[in-house]
Amino acid sequence: MTSRAIKISTITLKSGAQIDVADGITAIVGPNNVGKSSLLRELVQHLSRQPYEQSTSAKVVASYEASFSGDFDAFTAELTEELGIQPPGQYMHGVFTENAFVFGNGTAVPLSQLASSWGSNSGLGMLSQYFTLYLNAEGRLGLTTDTSSYDSYNAKPSNPLQQLWAKPELERRVDELSKKAFKTGVTVNRYSGSMIHLHAGSTRLSPGGLPVSMEYQQEINALPLLHEQGDGMRALVGMAMSIVAGQAPLILIDEPEAFLHPPQARVFGKFLAEQRAAGSQVIIATHSEDILSGLTSIVADTDDVSIARLTRHENKNYVAQVSTGDVRVLFDDPLIKYYDMLNGLFSTAVVVCEADGDCTYYRAVVESSPGDELQDVQGAHFTHAGGKSRISKAIKTFRAARVPAVAIFDIDVLQNDSEFDAIVLAAGGDPKQIEGHRNNVLTAVNAGTQKVKRVPVKAEIDEVFGRSTARELSTSHASLVREAVTPKSGWKVFKRAGKSMLSGGVVTSYDEVTKYLESLGVFILEQGELERLHQERTQTDKAAWLRDVLSNSDFVSSPALQMLKRVSTFIARAQVAPEES
Repeated sequence: MTSRAIKISTITLKSGAQIDVADGITAIVGPNNVGKSSLLRELVQHLSRQPYEQSTSAKVVASYEASFSGDFDAFTAELTEELGIQPPGQYMHGVFTENAFVFGNGTAVPLSQLASSWGSNSGLGMLSQYFTLYLNAEGRLGLTTDTSSYDSYNAKPSNPLQQLWAKPELERRVDELSKKAFKTGVTVNRYSGSMIHLHAGSTRLSPGGLPVSMEYQQEINALPLLHEQGDGMRALVGMAMSIVAGQAPLILIDEPEAFLHPPQARVFGKFLAEQRAAGSQVIIATHSEDILSGLTSIVADTDDVSIARLTRHENKNYVAQVSTGDVRVLFDDPLIKYYDMLNGLFSTAVVVCEADGDCTYYRAVVESSPGDELQDVQGAHFTHAGGKSRISKAIKTFRAARVPAVAIFDIDVLQNDSEFDAIVLAAGGDPKQIEGHRNNVLTAVNAGTQKVKRVPVKAEIDEVFGRSTARELSTSHASLVREAVTPKSGWKVFKRAGKSMLSGGVVTSYDEVTKYLESLGVFILEQGELERLHQERTQTDKAAWLRDVLSNSDFVSSPALQMLKRVSTFIARAQVAPEES
Protein backbone atom coordinates (compact mmCIF):
# COMPACT_ATOMS: atom_id res chain seq x y z
CA MET A 1 0.00 0.00 0.00
CA THR A 2 1.18 3.47 -0.85
CA SER A 3 2.47 5.47 2.11
CA ARG A 4 -0.15 7.75 3.63
CA ALA A 5 -0.07 10.99 1.68
CA ILE A 6 -2.96 13.03 3.11
CA LYS A 7 -4.21 14.01 6.53
CA ILE A 8 -7.08 16.36 7.36
CA SER A 9 -6.28 18.85 10.11
CA THR A 10 -9.48 20.91 10.40
CA ILE A 11 -13.06 20.98 9.16
CA THR A 12 -14.71 24.40 9.10
CA LEU A 13 -18.49 24.53 9.28
CA LYS A 14 -20.80 27.01 7.60
CA SER A 15 -21.38 28.58 11.02
CA GLY A 16 -17.68 29.33 11.32
CA ALA A 17 -17.18 26.69 14.00
CA GLN A 18 -14.16 24.47 13.50
CA ILE A 19 -13.41 20.81 14.25
CA ASP A 20 -9.80 19.93 14.96
CA VAL A 21 -9.39 16.48 13.42
CA ALA A 22 -7.23 14.08 15.43
CA ASP A 23 -4.38 12.24 13.76
CA GLY A 24 -6.02 8.95 14.71
CA ILE A 25 -9.77 9.00 15.34
CA THR A 26 -12.34 11.77 15.50
CA ALA A 27 -15.85 10.86 16.61
CA ILE A 28 -18.65 13.28 15.74
CA VAL A 29 -21.38 12.94 18.38
CA GLY A 30 -24.42 14.91 19.52
CA PRO A 31 -28.22 14.77 19.74
CA ASN A 32 -30.41 13.64 16.86
CA ASN A 33 -30.96 15.93 13.87
CA VAL A 34 -27.99 18.23 14.41
CA GLY A 35 -26.21 17.33 11.16
CA LYS A 36 -23.72 14.58 12.05
CA SER A 37 -24.46 12.45 8.99
CA SER A 38 -24.71 15.55 6.79
CA LEU A 39 -21.28 16.64 7.97
CA LEU A 40 -19.68 13.39 6.81
CA ARG A 41 -21.60 13.29 3.55
CA GLU A 42 -20.71 16.88 2.69
CA LEU A 43 -17.07 16.34 3.64
CA VAL A 44 -16.97 13.48 1.15
CA GLN A 45 -18.48 15.79 -1.48
CA HIS A 46 -15.84 18.44 -0.77
CA LEU A 47 -13.07 15.86 -1.07
CA SER A 48 -14.49 14.38 -4.28
CA ARG A 49 -14.94 17.57 -6.27
CA GLN A 50 -12.39 18.85 -8.72
CA PRO A 51 -9.90 21.40 -7.35
CA TYR A 52 -11.42 24.88 -7.13
CA GLU A 53 -14.83 23.61 -8.21
CA GLN A 54 -17.46 25.60 -6.34
CA SER A 55 -19.87 23.83 -3.98
CA THR A 56 -23.30 25.43 -3.61
CA SER A 57 -25.36 22.69 -1.95
CA ALA A 58 -23.48 22.23 1.33
CA LYS A 59 -25.42 23.26 4.44
CA VAL A 60 -23.02 22.12 7.17
CA VAL A 61 -19.42 21.98 5.89
CA ALA A 62 -17.75 25.07 4.43
CA SER A 63 -14.21 23.78 3.87
CA TYR A 64 -11.42 21.55 5.11
CA GLU A 65 -7.67 21.85 5.56
CA ALA A 66 -5.41 18.96 4.60
CA SER A 67 -1.69 18.35 4.44
CA PHE A 68 0.15 16.09 2.02
CA SER A 69 3.23 14.14 3.03
CA GLY A 70 6.09 13.44 0.63
CA ASP A 71 6.01 14.73 -2.94
CA PHE A 72 4.02 13.87 -6.03
CA ASP A 73 6.85 12.01 -7.78
CA ALA A 74 7.36 9.70 -4.80
CA PHE A 75 3.61 9.13 -4.61
CA THR A 76 3.29 8.19 -8.29
CA ALA A 77 6.33 5.90 -8.03
CA GLU A 78 4.71 3.96 -5.22
CA LEU A 79 1.36 3.99 -7.02
CA THR A 80 3.03 2.53 -10.10
CA GLU A 81 4.54 -0.26 -8.02
CA GLU A 82 1.19 -1.09 -6.45
CA LEU A 83 -1.24 -0.69 -9.35
CA GLY A 84 0.94 -0.64 -12.40
CA ILE A 85 0.69 2.19 -14.90
CA GLN A 86 -1.51 1.81 -17.95
CA PRO A 87 -0.61 3.18 -21.42
CA PRO A 88 -2.82 5.63 -23.34
CA GLY A 89 -6.06 4.06 -24.54
CA GLN A 90 -9.79 3.72 -24.04
CA TYR A 91 -11.04 3.13 -20.51
CA MET A 92 -14.32 3.11 -18.63
CA HIS A 93 -14.45 6.90 -18.36
CA GLY A 94 -13.11 7.83 -21.74
CA VAL A 95 -10.13 7.78 -24.06
CA PHE A 96 -6.86 8.98 -22.55
CA THR A 97 -3.87 10.16 -24.52
CA GLU A 98 -1.45 9.77 -21.62
CA ASN A 99 -0.46 7.22 -19.01
CA ALA A 100 -3.12 6.43 -16.41
CA PHE A 101 -3.69 4.48 -13.21
CA VAL A 102 -6.66 2.14 -12.86
CA PHE A 103 -7.99 2.17 -9.30
CA GLY A 104 -9.70 -0.71 -7.54
CA ASN A 105 -13.19 0.33 -8.64
CA GLY A 106 -12.16 0.23 -12.30
CA THR A 107 -11.81 3.99 -12.71
CA ALA A 108 -8.88 5.09 -14.86
CA VAL A 109 -7.23 8.37 -13.85
CA PRO A 110 -4.71 10.07 -16.14
CA LEU A 111 -1.49 11.27 -14.58
CA SER A 112 -2.20 14.96 -15.28
CA GLN A 113 -5.47 14.83 -13.30
CA LEU A 114 -3.68 13.40 -10.30
CA ALA A 115 -1.06 16.12 -10.54
CA SER A 116 -3.69 18.88 -10.60
CA SER A 117 -5.30 17.53 -7.41
CA TRP A 118 -2.09 16.98 -5.47
CA GLY A 119 -1.81 19.38 -2.53
CA SER A 120 -5.29 20.86 -3.03
CA ASN A 121 -7.48 21.92 -0.10
CA SER A 122 -10.47 22.52 -2.33
CA GLY A 123 -11.08 19.06 -3.73
CA LEU A 124 -9.08 15.95 -4.53
CA GLY A 125 -10.86 15.10 -7.74
CA MET A 126 -9.95 11.60 -8.87
CA LEU A 127 -7.46 11.28 -6.00
CA SER A 128 -10.38 11.02 -3.58
CA GLN A 129 -11.22 7.56 -4.93
CA TYR A 130 -7.83 6.37 -3.78
CA PHE A 131 -7.36 8.41 -0.62
CA THR A 132 -10.81 8.07 0.96
CA LEU A 133 -13.17 5.29 1.99
CA TYR A 134 -16.73 6.36 2.82
CA LEU A 135 -19.12 3.85 4.35
CA ASN A 136 -22.72 4.87 4.98
CA ALA A 137 -25.44 2.84 6.62
CA GLU A 138 -27.42 2.27 3.42
CA GLY A 139 -24.79 0.45 1.37
CA ARG A 140 -22.88 -1.67 3.86
CA LEU A 141 -25.18 -4.72 3.78
CA GLY A 142 -24.26 -5.40 0.16
CA LEU A 143 -20.50 -5.39 0.69
CA THR A 144 -20.27 -9.15 1.29
CA THR A 145 -22.05 -10.21 -1.91
CA ASP A 146 -20.30 -12.82 -4.09
CA THR A 147 -18.07 -11.39 -6.79
CA SER A 148 -16.52 -12.59 -10.02
CA SER A 149 -12.96 -13.85 -10.24
CA TYR A 150 -10.38 -11.79 -12.11
CA ASP A 151 -7.44 -12.45 -14.40
CA SER A 152 -4.56 -12.24 -11.94
CA TYR A 153 -2.06 -12.22 -14.82
CA ASN A 154 -3.41 -9.12 -16.55
CA ALA A 155 -5.42 -7.34 -13.85
CA LYS A 156 -5.43 -6.25 -10.20
CA PRO A 157 -8.14 -6.95 -7.59
CA SER A 158 -10.91 -4.39 -8.04
CA ASN A 159 -13.04 -4.91 -4.91
CA PRO A 160 -12.57 -5.97 -1.25
CA LEU A 161 -13.53 -9.63 -1.74
CA GLN A 162 -11.06 -9.99 -4.59
CA GLN A 163 -8.44 -8.42 -2.29
CA LEU A 164 -9.18 -11.04 0.39
CA TRP A 165 -8.94 -13.75 -2.28
CA ALA A 166 -5.51 -12.46 -3.35
CA LYS A 167 -4.12 -11.81 0.15
CA PRO A 168 -4.83 -14.48 2.78
CA GLU A 169 -3.35 -12.22 5.49
CA LEU A 170 -6.28 -9.83 4.96
CA GLU A 171 -8.72 -12.72 5.16
CA ARG A 172 -7.17 -13.71 8.51
CA ARG A 173 -7.71 -10.21 9.93
CA VAL A 174 -11.38 -10.20 8.98
CA ASP A 175 -11.76 -13.79 10.21
CA GLU A 176 -10.30 -12.88 13.63
CA LEU A 177 -12.57 -9.86 13.95
CA SER A 178 -15.66 -11.87 13.04
CA LYS A 179 -14.79 -14.50 15.62
CA LYS A 180 -14.44 -11.84 18.31
CA ALA A 181 -17.79 -10.30 17.45
CA PHE A 182 -19.89 -13.34 16.53
CA LYS A 183 -17.90 -16.40 17.64
CA THR A 184 -17.99 -17.35 13.95
CA GLY A 185 -15.21 -16.72 11.46
CA VAL A 186 -15.25 -16.21 7.71
CA THR A 187 -13.67 -18.19 4.89
CA VAL A 188 -12.95 -17.13 1.31
CA ASN A 189 -13.81 -19.81 -1.23
CA ARG A 190 -10.97 -19.65 -3.78
CA TYR A 191 -11.99 -22.83 -5.58
CA SER A 192 -15.40 -22.13 -7.08
CA GLY A 193 -14.48 -21.31 -10.64
CA SER A 194 -15.60 -18.00 -12.04
CA MET A 195 -17.02 -16.73 -8.75
CA ILE A 196 -15.49 -15.86 -5.38
CA HIS A 197 -17.71 -16.67 -2.41
CA LEU A 198 -17.37 -15.57 1.20
CA HIS A 199 -18.65 -18.10 3.72
CA ALA A 200 -19.58 -17.84 7.39
CA GLY A 201 -17.64 -20.36 9.47
CA SER A 202 -14.40 -22.31 9.16
CA THR A 203 -13.40 -25.58 7.58
CA ARG A 204 -11.92 -28.49 9.52
CA LEU A 205 -9.70 -29.47 6.62
CA SER A 206 -6.92 -27.41 5.08
CA PRO A 207 -7.01 -26.75 1.33
CA GLY A 208 -3.40 -27.91 1.06
CA GLY A 209 -1.78 -27.67 -2.36
CA LEU A 210 -3.44 -27.62 -5.75
CA PRO A 211 -5.54 -29.29 -6.81
CA VAL A 212 -7.54 -29.21 -3.57
CA SER A 213 -9.16 -32.39 -2.37
CA MET A 214 -12.76 -33.21 -3.10
CA GLU A 215 -13.34 -33.48 0.68
CA TYR A 216 -12.18 -29.90 1.22
CA GLN A 217 -14.35 -28.59 -1.62
CA GLN A 218 -17.37 -30.37 -0.21
CA GLU A 219 -16.68 -29.01 3.27
CA ILE A 220 -16.24 -25.37 2.21
CA ASN A 221 -19.25 -25.51 -0.12
CA ALA A 222 -21.34 -26.73 2.80
CA LEU A 223 -20.61 -23.56 4.80
CA PRO A 224 -23.39 -20.94 4.67
CA LEU A 225 -22.78 -17.92 2.47
CA LEU A 226 -21.94 -14.77 4.38
CA HIS A 227 -24.35 -12.57 2.44
CA GLU A 228 -27.20 -14.81 3.61
CA GLN A 229 -26.40 -14.23 7.29
CA GLY A 230 -27.91 -11.66 9.65
CA ASP A 231 -27.61 -7.93 9.08
CA GLY A 232 -25.16 -7.49 11.95
CA MET A 233 -22.59 -9.96 10.63
CA ARG A 234 -22.97 -8.72 7.06
CA ALA A 235 -22.50 -5.11 8.13
CA LEU A 236 -19.48 -5.67 10.37
CA VAL A 237 -17.66 -8.03 7.99
CA GLY A 238 -18.47 -5.80 5.01
CA MET A 239 -17.02 -2.72 6.69
CA ALA A 240 -13.96 -4.63 7.90
CA MET A 241 -13.32 -6.06 4.42
CA SER A 242 -13.49 -2.61 2.86
CA ILE A 243 -11.13 -1.14 5.44
CA VAL A 244 -8.43 -3.81 5.41
CA ALA A 245 -8.58 -4.25 1.63
CA GLY A 246 -8.40 -0.57 0.76
CA GLN A 247 -6.27 0.65 3.67
CA ALA A 248 -7.29 4.16 2.69
CA PRO A 249 -5.47 7.05 4.34
CA LEU A 250 -8.85 8.58 5.24
CA ILE A 251 -11.76 6.43 6.46
CA LEU A 252 -15.18 8.04 7.00
CA ILE A 253 -18.02 5.98 8.47
CA ASP A 254 -21.57 7.08 9.22
CA GLU A 255 -23.16 5.24 12.17
CA PRO A 256 -20.82 2.25 12.32
CA GLU A 257 -23.08 0.85 15.05
CA ALA A 258 -25.98 0.35 12.61
CA PHE A 259 -27.16 -3.31 12.71
CA LEU A 260 -24.73 -4.15 15.55
CA HIS A 261 -25.56 -5.19 19.10
CA PRO A 262 -23.62 -3.40 21.89
CA PRO A 263 -20.89 -6.08 22.34
CA GLN A 264 -20.29 -6.17 18.57
CA ALA A 265 -20.18 -2.37 18.43
CA ARG A 266 -17.45 -2.36 21.10
CA VAL A 267 -15.45 -4.95 19.14
CA PHE A 268 -15.75 -2.91 15.96
CA GLY A 269 -14.84 0.30 17.77
CA LYS A 270 -11.63 -1.35 18.97
CA PHE A 271 -10.96 -2.58 15.42
CA LEU A 272 -11.28 1.00 14.16
CA ALA A 273 -8.84 2.15 16.83
CA GLU A 274 -6.34 -0.38 15.53
CA GLN A 275 -6.40 1.27 12.11
CA ARG A 276 -4.23 4.01 13.61
CA ALA A 277 -1.35 1.54 13.54
CA ALA A 278 -1.83 1.26 9.77
CA GLY A 279 -1.62 5.04 9.49
CA SER A 280 -5.27 5.64 8.61
CA GLN A 281 -7.15 8.67 9.86
CA VAL A 282 -10.70 7.75 10.91
CA ILE A 283 -13.67 10.12 11.17
CA ILE A 284 -17.00 8.67 12.27
CA ALA A 285 -20.45 10.00 13.07
CA THR A 286 -21.90 7.90 15.84
CA HIS A 287 -24.69 7.67 18.38
CA SER A 288 -23.21 4.73 20.29
CA GLU A 289 -21.34 4.78 23.57
CA ASP A 290 -20.24 1.21 22.76
CA ILE A 291 -18.43 2.37 19.63
CA LEU A 292 -16.75 5.12 21.69
CA SER A 293 -15.81 2.63 24.39
CA GLY A 294 -14.14 0.40 21.80
CA LEU A 295 -12.40 3.35 20.15
CA THR A 296 -10.70 4.37 23.36
CA SER A 297 -9.92 0.88 24.65
CA ILE A 298 -6.38 1.19 23.31
CA VAL A 299 -4.14 3.72 25.02
CA ALA A 300 -3.98 6.77 22.78
CA ASP A 301 -1.04 9.03 22.10
CA THR A 302 -1.41 12.79 22.21
CA ASP A 303 -3.89 14.07 19.61
CA ASP A 304 -4.79 10.48 18.73
CA VAL A 305 -8.46 10.49 19.72
CA SER A 306 -10.94 13.32 19.87
CA ILE A 307 -14.67 13.67 20.40
CA ALA A 308 -16.44 16.59 18.74
CA ARG A 309 -19.97 17.22 19.96
CA LEU A 310 -22.13 18.85 17.33
CA THR A 311 -25.18 20.91 18.25
CA ARG A 312 -27.54 23.12 16.30
CA HIS A 313 -29.31 26.30 17.32
CA GLU A 314 -31.50 28.25 14.91
CA ASN A 315 -30.06 26.32 11.92
CA LYS A 316 -26.53 27.14 12.97
CA ASN A 317 -24.07 24.43 13.99
CA TYR A 318 -21.70 24.63 16.94
CA VAL A 319 -18.88 22.37 18.06
CA ALA A 320 -17.56 21.45 21.49
CA GLN A 321 -14.28 19.58 21.28
CA VAL A 322 -13.27 17.16 24.02
CA SER A 323 -9.51 17.01 24.39
CA THR A 324 -7.54 13.77 24.26
CA GLY A 325 -6.95 13.95 28.01
CA ASP A 326 -10.65 14.39 28.71
CA VAL A 327 -11.41 11.47 26.40
CA ARG A 328 -9.24 9.26 28.58
CA VAL A 329 -11.07 10.53 31.67
CA LEU A 330 -14.38 9.62 30.07
CA PHE A 331 -13.39 6.00 29.60
CA ASP A 332 -10.92 5.34 32.40
CA ASP A 333 -13.08 6.58 35.26
CA PRO A 334 -15.41 3.87 36.63
CA LEU A 335 -17.91 6.62 37.42
CA ILE A 336 -18.35 7.26 33.70
CA LYS A 337 -17.86 3.71 32.52
CA TYR A 338 -20.26 1.88 34.82
CA TYR A 339 -23.02 4.40 35.48
CA ASP A 340 -24.29 4.74 31.89
CA MET A 341 -23.19 8.35 31.61
CA LEU A 342 -21.72 8.32 28.12
CA ASN A 343 -25.15 8.34 26.50
CA GLY A 344 -25.33 11.93 27.68
CA LEU A 345 -23.04 12.88 24.80
CA PHE A 346 -25.87 11.98 22.42
CA SER A 347 -28.66 13.74 24.33
CA THR A 348 -29.89 17.31 24.56
CA ALA A 349 -28.90 17.38 28.24
CA VAL A 350 -27.87 15.25 31.20
CA VAL A 351 -29.67 15.07 34.54
CA VAL A 352 -27.39 13.60 37.21
CA CYS A 353 -28.99 12.21 40.36
CA GLU A 354 -27.56 10.70 43.51
CA ALA A 355 -28.90 7.18 42.97
CA ASP A 356 -30.57 5.02 40.37
CA GLY A 357 -33.90 5.13 42.22
CA ASP A 358 -33.93 8.92 41.98
CA CYS A 359 -33.34 8.71 38.21
CA THR A 360 -36.19 6.22 37.84
CA TYR A 361 -38.62 8.37 39.79
CA TYR A 362 -37.81 11.69 38.11
CA ARG A 363 -37.82 10.09 34.66
CA ALA A 364 -41.28 8.62 35.38
CA VAL A 365 -42.58 12.06 36.38
CA VAL A 366 -41.14 13.65 33.24
CA GLU A 367 -42.46 10.98 30.88
CA SER A 368 -45.97 11.10 32.39
CA SER A 369 -46.26 14.87 32.22
CA PRO A 370 -48.96 16.00 29.76
CA GLY A 371 -48.42 18.64 27.11
CA ASP A 372 -45.11 20.40 26.65
CA GLU A 373 -44.46 21.81 30.11
CA LEU A 374 -41.47 19.47 30.56
CA GLN A 375 -40.55 19.07 26.89
CA ASP A 376 -36.98 20.32 27.29
CA VAL A 377 -36.13 17.78 29.97
CA GLN A 378 -37.89 14.93 28.17
CA GLY A 379 -34.98 14.52 25.77
CA ALA A 380 -32.42 14.50 28.59
CA HIS A 381 -30.38 11.51 29.68
CA PHE A 382 -30.95 10.63 33.34
CA THR A 383 -27.98 9.06 35.07
CA HIS A 384 -26.60 8.71 38.59
CA ALA A 385 -23.19 8.91 40.19
CA GLY A 386 -23.57 6.57 43.16
CA GLY A 387 -23.73 9.41 45.70
CA LYS A 388 -23.03 13.11 46.04
CA SER A 389 -19.24 13.06 46.06
CA ARG A 390 -18.80 12.14 42.38
CA ILE A 391 -21.49 14.34 40.86
CA SER A 392 -19.17 17.34 40.61
CA LYS A 393 -16.86 15.34 38.36
CA ALA A 394 -19.75 14.31 36.13
CA ILE A 395 -20.93 17.92 35.81
CA LYS A 396 -17.44 19.12 34.91
CA THR A 397 -16.92 16.39 32.31
CA PHE A 398 -20.20 16.96 30.49
CA ARG A 399 -19.91 20.71 30.51
CA ALA A 400 -16.44 20.40 28.99
CA ALA A 401 -18.27 18.86 26.01
CA ARG A 402 -20.95 21.58 26.26
CA VAL A 403 -23.61 19.09 27.22
CA PRO A 404 -26.11 20.98 29.40
CA ALA A 405 -25.72 19.21 32.76
CA VAL A 406 -28.18 19.46 35.64
CA ALA A 407 -27.84 17.87 39.08
CA ILE A 408 -30.65 17.09 41.53
CA PHE A 409 -29.77 16.57 45.20
CA ASP A 410 -31.42 15.72 48.49
CA ILE A 411 -31.47 18.66 50.87
CA ASP A 412 -28.47 17.48 52.90
CA VAL A 413 -26.16 18.45 49.99
CA LEU A 414 -25.75 21.66 52.00
CA GLN A 415 -24.06 19.83 54.86
CA ASN A 416 -20.52 18.93 53.71
CA ASP A 417 -18.27 21.92 52.95
CA SER A 418 -15.84 20.22 50.56
CA GLU A 419 -18.54 18.37 48.59
CA PHE A 420 -20.70 21.48 48.36
CA ASP A 421 -17.83 23.70 47.21
CA ALA A 422 -16.76 21.14 44.58
CA ILE A 423 -20.28 21.00 43.16
CA VAL A 424 -20.64 24.77 42.94
CA LEU A 425 -17.22 25.19 41.33
CA ALA A 426 -17.88 22.42 38.80
CA ALA A 427 -21.16 24.13 37.86
CA GLY A 428 -19.29 27.39 37.22
CA GLY A 429 -20.18 29.20 40.44
CA ASP A 430 -18.41 30.64 43.48
CA PRO A 431 -19.32 29.18 46.90
CA LYS A 432 -18.41 32.49 48.56
CA GLN A 433 -21.32 34.16 46.78
CA ILE A 434 -23.77 32.40 49.10
CA GLU A 435 -21.49 31.58 52.04
CA GLY A 436 -23.34 33.79 54.52
CA HIS A 437 -26.79 32.50 53.62
CA ARG A 438 -25.60 28.89 53.70
CA ASN A 439 -24.03 29.41 57.13
CA ASN A 440 -27.39 30.66 58.42
CA VAL A 441 -29.01 27.44 57.23
CA LEU A 442 -26.22 25.27 58.69
CA THR A 443 -26.55 26.95 62.09
CA ALA A 444 -30.30 26.45 62.16
CA VAL A 445 -30.10 22.79 61.11
CA ASN A 446 -27.33 21.92 63.56
CA ALA A 447 -29.38 23.49 66.34
CA GLY A 448 -32.16 21.08 65.52
CA THR A 449 -30.30 18.03 66.83
CA GLN A 450 -32.64 16.09 69.15
CA LYS A 451 -31.58 14.11 72.19
CA VAL A 452 -33.27 10.80 73.02
CA LYS A 453 -36.07 11.21 75.60
CA ARG A 454 -37.26 8.20 77.53
CA VAL A 455 -41.04 8.67 77.42
CA PRO A 456 -41.51 9.30 73.69
CA VAL A 457 -38.92 6.64 72.82
CA LYS A 458 -40.73 4.04 74.97
CA ALA A 459 -44.00 4.94 73.29
CA GLU A 460 -42.41 4.61 69.86
CA ILE A 461 -40.92 1.20 70.69
CA ASP A 462 -44.21 -0.03 72.21
CA GLU A 463 -45.94 0.99 68.99
CA VAL A 464 -43.46 -1.07 66.96
CA PHE A 465 -43.87 -4.15 69.17
CA GLY A 466 -47.62 -3.77 68.96
CA ARG A 467 -47.55 -4.23 65.20
CA SER A 468 -46.87 -7.97 65.45
CA THR A 469 -47.23 -10.85 67.86
CA ALA A 470 -44.52 -12.92 66.17
CA ARG A 471 -41.98 -14.56 68.44
CA GLU A 472 -39.01 -13.05 66.60
CA LEU A 473 -38.46 -9.41 65.80
CA SER A 474 -38.42 -8.79 62.06
CA THR A 475 -35.51 -7.00 60.40
CA SER A 476 -37.63 -3.96 59.54
CA HIS A 477 -39.02 -3.69 63.08
CA ALA A 478 -35.53 -4.06 64.56
CA SER A 479 -34.42 -1.20 62.33
CA LEU A 480 -37.25 0.97 63.65
CA VAL A 481 -36.27 0.20 67.23
CA ARG A 482 -32.63 1.11 66.56
CA GLU A 483 -33.76 4.32 64.93
CA ALA A 484 -35.95 5.18 67.91
CA VAL A 485 -33.06 4.93 70.42
CA THR A 486 -30.57 6.78 68.22
CA PRO A 487 -30.14 10.54 68.77
CA LYS A 488 -31.58 12.38 65.79
CA SER A 489 -29.20 14.88 64.23
CA GLY A 490 -30.54 18.10 62.88
CA TRP A 491 -29.61 16.92 59.40
CA LYS A 492 -31.67 13.76 59.77
CA VAL A 493 -34.62 15.85 60.84
CA PHE A 494 -33.93 18.25 57.96
CA LYS A 495 -34.04 15.40 55.42
CA ARG A 496 -37.38 14.27 56.81
CA ALA A 497 -38.98 17.67 57.21
CA GLY A 498 -37.32 19.50 54.34
CA LYS A 499 -37.56 23.25 54.01
CA SER A 500 -40.57 23.26 56.39
CA MET A 501 -38.14 22.74 59.29
CA LEU A 502 -36.85 26.30 58.79
CA SER A 503 -38.47 29.51 59.94
CA GLY A 504 -38.00 33.26 59.94
CA GLY A 505 -34.98 34.74 58.23
CA VAL A 506 -33.43 31.29 57.72
CA VAL A 507 -36.12 30.60 55.11
CA THR A 508 -34.96 33.68 53.24
CA SER A 509 -31.34 32.47 53.41
CA TYR A 510 -32.37 29.03 52.15
CA ASP A 511 -34.24 30.60 49.23
CA GLU A 512 -31.20 32.72 48.31
CA VAL A 513 -28.97 29.64 48.32
CA THR A 514 -31.31 27.59 46.14
CA LYS A 515 -31.93 30.52 43.78
CA TYR A 516 -28.19 30.85 43.18
CA LEU A 517 -27.69 27.10 42.79
CA GLU A 518 -30.54 26.78 40.30
CA SER A 519 -28.98 29.51 38.17
CA LEU A 520 -26.01 27.11 37.89
CA GLY A 521 -28.14 24.04 37.14
CA VAL A 522 -27.98 22.59 40.65
CA PHE A 523 -31.38 21.76 42.14
CA ILE A 524 -32.32 20.74 45.69
CA LEU A 525 -35.45 18.77 46.55
CA GLU A 526 -37.03 21.07 49.12
CA GLN A 527 -39.11 18.22 50.59
CA GLY A 528 -35.81 16.78 51.91
CA GLU A 529 -35.38 13.41 50.21
CA LEU A 530 -37.20 11.38 47.61
CA GLU A 531 -39.18 9.24 50.06
CA ARG A 532 -40.85 12.34 51.53
CA LEU A 533 -42.63 13.07 48.26
CA HIS A 534 -45.25 10.39 48.95
CA GLN A 535 -45.37 9.93 52.69
CA GLU A 536 -48.49 7.82 52.50
CA ARG A 537 -46.28 4.95 51.32
CA THR A 538 -44.16 2.89 53.74
CA GLN A 539 -40.67 4.40 53.84
CA THR A 540 -38.56 1.84 55.71
CA ASP A 541 -37.18 0.46 52.45
CA LYS A 542 -36.53 2.82 49.51
CA ALA A 543 -36.73 0.10 46.86
CA ALA A 544 -40.10 -1.10 48.20
CA TRP A 545 -41.31 2.50 48.46
CA LEU A 546 -40.34 3.16 44.84
CA ARG A 547 -42.10 0.00 43.63
CA ASP A 548 -45.30 1.07 45.43
CA VAL A 549 -45.11 4.61 44.07
CA LEU A 550 -44.57 3.41 40.50
CA SER A 551 -47.12 0.59 40.57
CA ASN A 552 -49.78 2.92 41.98
CA SER A 553 -48.84 5.79 39.64
CA ASP A 554 -48.43 8.18 42.56
CA PHE A 555 -45.74 9.99 40.57
CA VAL A 556 -48.32 11.36 38.14
CA SER A 557 -49.18 14.06 40.70
CA SER A 558 -45.66 14.45 42.07
CA PRO A 559 -44.80 17.28 44.48
CA ALA A 560 -41.50 17.49 42.58
CA LEU A 561 -43.24 18.61 39.39
CA GLN A 562 -42.59 22.32 39.98
CA MET A 563 -38.87 21.70 40.50
CA LEU A 564 -38.71 19.63 37.30
CA LYS A 565 -40.38 22.47 35.41
CA ARG A 566 -37.54 24.72 36.53
CA VAL A 567 -35.06 22.04 35.45
CA SER A 568 -36.70 22.01 32.02
CA THR A 569 -36.47 25.80 31.80
CA PHE A 570 -32.77 25.71 32.67
CA ILE A 571 -32.11 23.10 29.97
CA ALA A 572 -34.04 25.16 27.42
CA ARG A 573 -31.86 28.21 28.16
CA ALA A 574 -28.71 26.07 27.96
CA GLN A 575 -29.52 25.01 24.39
CA VAL A 576 -28.60 28.43 23.00
CA ALA A 577 -25.41 28.95 21.06
CA PRO A 578 -22.44 28.08 23.29
CA GLU A 579 -20.87 31.53 23.20
CA GLU A 580 -24.20 33.04 24.21
CA SER A 581 -24.86 30.70 27.14
